[in-house]
Amino acid sequence: VLEELKKALKSDIPSIFFNILKELDLLDVHFKELNDLIGIIQPIKYHPEGDAYTHSLIVLDNVAKMTKDEKIRFAGLVHDLGKGKTPKEILPHHYNHEENGIKPVRDLCNRLKVPNSWKKLAIISRYYRIRRKSLMKRNDSTKQEARKQMMVSQPVGKVILKMAIPTIVAFLINSIYSLAD
Repeated sequence: VLEELKKALKSDIPSIFFNILKELDLLDVHFKELNDLIGIIQPIKYHPEGDAYTHSLIVLDNVAKMTKDEKIRFAGLVHDLGKGKTPKEILPHHYNHEENGIKPVRDLCNRLKVPNSWKKLAIISRYYRIRRKSLMKRNDSTKQEARKQMMVSQPVGKVILKMAIPTIVAFLINSIYSLAD
């Protein structure tokens, strides 16, 4: 399965692989967490493309246009898995989906035996989005200092500094959100 996933992620339009699995009713066999996003509505103001599954594939295809790096493409694919855990009664909102997405990302990575670098990036990018979200709530005068604190005081701060990729992933994902608006 991992080899097929790698082939899909290397392709120009990786979403085709997942949509074929969906059409054949096979997506849930190996990609349960992605399958759980089908039909999960989102606020139409921010996501006119529809459900969280469609959104994830749009992000994946757009990230694929920006980079050939498989682990960044994978991180783009799994960036919203937490939306599959949203209680139905609060839809279309997805409060704390960043935090709620860590376990499904970890489960998928462990089951598929993806390279550790993919798993770390996908999880660290979740962490980065959580921290970024809290930073954006601060006023401008404290944002710069808060960013510095985040980078040096958090347990994964050294990893983030060592691997600038989470910043790139967050940038790519945020860029994709902007394109969808």
